[in-house]
Amino acid sequence: MKYNKSYGENGKDFQEYIEYLDTIKYSIPTELFNFISNPNRHNDSDESLHDSRIESILFSNNFEANCPNMIITLLGGTREFKIHFISICQYKIEQNCRINNLLTFEVGQEEVKYDPEGDYDSEVYLVFRAEFCDGEIEMFCEEIKIEENLF
Repeated sequence: MKYNKSYGENGKDFQEYIEYLDTIKYSIPTELFNFISNPNRHNDSDESLHDSRIESILFSNNFEANCPNMIITLLGGTREFKIHFISICQYKIEQNCRINNLLTFEVGQEEVKYDPEGDYDSEVYLVFRAEFCDGEIEMFCEEIKIEENLF
């Protein structure tokens, strides 16, 4: 997927990302689509996640489904964002010292390939990617909810 322009030489511009989101619009929750397709969430406005920093990462486990959940809390200039990742199948958090100053993020759908007990299989998951000045986050999960609170 990697459509945001900051994701290396294969990255694209924001308009192409919006065009991509239109192709998955009906397979993701409306509330999530409205949030991630809003240009003000990606620019320098007060509504943006740009320049926010991670305040906390909370793990929990859904023992019945045998998969973790996570809440990442980001602090922006005028608001707090809680990003809920539900039924995570795979994740990566890379950082140097601290993760702050979010540069860009994207949400989409991607196929995750895995080998359960010798049978090669794949499933389509939501993917969230965020690039910070000093690290990055990548989550593959069944559901993403974004909660926003003003200070």
